Amino acid sequence: MLSLYLCLGCQKSADKVKLADIAVSPASVSLTVGEEQQLTATPSPADVDRSELPLLFQSDNSVVASVSTSGLIHGLAAGTARISITGQLNRTIAKSVPVTVKAASVPLTGITVTPDTLELIAGQTGQLKAVSASEGATVGSYMWQSADQQIATVSISGLVSGKSVGTTNITVSADGFTATALVEVVPSYKNPVLAKDTPDPSVIKAADGYFYVYSTESNGVLMPIHRSKDLVNWEFVGACFSESTRPKWESGAGIWAADINYIKGKYVLYYAFSVWGGEWTCGIGVATADRPEGPFTHAGPYVGTAEAGMLFRSNGIGVQNSIDPCYIEDAGRSWLVWGSHQGIYCVELESDGLSLKAGAQAKLIAGQPNNEGFEGAQIHKRGNYFYLFASWGSCCNGASSTYRTVVGRATNLHGPYLTQSGGSMSNNQYDTVIQGNNTFAGVGHSSRLIADDEGSEYVLYHGYRKSDGAGRFLFLDKIVWENDWPTVVNKTPSTQAKAPVFD
Repeated sequence: MLSLYLCLGCQKSADKVKLADIAVSPASVSLTVGEEQQLTATPSPADVDRSELPLLFQSDNSVVASVSTSGLIHGLAAGTARISITGQLNRTIAKSVPVTVKAASVPLTGITVTPDTLELIAGQTGQLKAVSASEGATVGSYMWQSADQQIATVSISGLVSGKSVGTTNITVSADGFTATALVEVVPSYKNPVLAKDTPDPSVIKAADGYFYVYSTESNGVLMPIHRSKDLVNWEFVGACFSESTRPKWESGAGIWAADINYIKGKYVLYYAFSVWGGEWTCGIGVATADRPEGPFTHAGPYVGTAEAGMLFRSNGIGVQNSIDPCYIEDAGRSWLVWGSHQGIYCVELESDGLSLKAGAQAKLIAGQPNNEGFEGAQIHKRGNYFYLFASWGSCCNGASSTYRTVVGRATNLHGPYLTQSGGSMSNNQYDTVIQGNNTFAGVGHSSRLIADDEGSEYVLYHGYRKSDGAGRFLFLDKIVWENDWPTVVNKTPSTQAKAPVFD
């Protein structure tokens, strides 16, 4: 009997039907977040042993898709997962189904455009961008349109091109929603702003509302005067001196590098009077006028003598090559800054600016007396700093000129003037503000800075056209302040730029 029972047990074990395959439908699944999909899994053969059932379902990425014991897939987050199906015991027979879960569709509730205002000059482009008000919303396409294509056009990607001065609206639309940006094409100018020889410009805004620019004598005009309402369009007014009134205290000298100021009710003009190479006999002169256009008459300590108009000579003040004056007031005191390739110096003046302060001594504040270095100094006070703008390089070699406008700053008028990296202008270190490019050369001897009605600051300077070596013409550029340091865009003269704004 025992043997019979053993034999019957062997027969039951042999009769178990093993799992041979699993048929799964569908073969792949695509859902959006929140959707469900039922998998159908059928074991084969049909009479598979019950120990293999129910079939097992498992997700390899349950963050993206989960699956129930019955094969119901739930889409949970955007991404991919894989669902595996096996028997309870025989895991070598397995099938898998790839699952892709997409983010749920977000309805569009509105659009905006950025920036909502755009300022251009004619010929310039600017990018507008459409932004969905619903994060993740699907947008069919954005359509762009300009209200006035004579003023500005817009591409299918939102790139706006300025055409002519004026304002217009640029509208973007999508799925029934719209947004609008205001585009203003503003007046512009092209450099040079005055294509006439205008070396070493000095500028002042007079009581009559005009800007007056004074420059080194040129083509027989003894220190030309031009005026403008907007710093862009200039007209010739006249000259500071005639042959009968020109200074005579240095025989054969030229009148260079004007510096115009308004001091105690008078227009006070400082100038350099020099023969080329006469570095110990040249000096600084001074003249005054009641009106910016003159007539200018000699002033200073030597009026009534043969040296009328002279403020001082190089050999008298002990500073070689005493040219390129710049007047500045600080803390109720008057100072003159000057010098050329032999160091930049400063000396105190009497309050009317017409003579040296009694007992005043020249003080070296930048550069070195070594026939190298800076000239054309112009000091600008801004906030807690004095900025010493100067010129470096060769001024007068046409298209080959290496002149550039440079700067350092100090917390005291007398220095030390340092660069952004801590170098000293006393060691001929500097930061470049404006240098030549492929179009212009010799860009230096800058004026004082002039603010327009929007508070932007501009500088005038001279330069040459490389195409023909013509110059030294009058240039204009906007000063951009970056971390309290001045520069211009790309550190080179603009070809075309937004014009200063004056009401």
